[in-house]
Amino acid sequence: MKLPNAASAYVDINKLRNYSLDPTHHRGKHKARLFSSILGFSSANAEELKTILLSAAQQYEATQKPPTEYGNRYVIDFPITRRQKRYHS
Repeated sequence: MKLPNAASAYVDINKLRNYSLDPTHHRGKHKARLFSSILGFSSANAEELKTILLSAAQQYEATQKPPTEYGNRYVIDFPITRRQKRYHS
């Protein structure tokens, strides 16, 4: 299924910079290491990653997961190619 309301998808740039791409964040550092080592992303590339994620929300299928305390949760597995390196989440 496509992500519900994909046209209204939102990616919090601060969460990307200060969590997913921050190698010093106590929980996000593992994601940051993967983004850095595989695709060369750092917090300086947060806008680029945001664009990629919003595009993926429009193009790829989503899988609904159990809700969390924050609301409904969906996972979208999709390939990313950057600098001749490819990763499939």
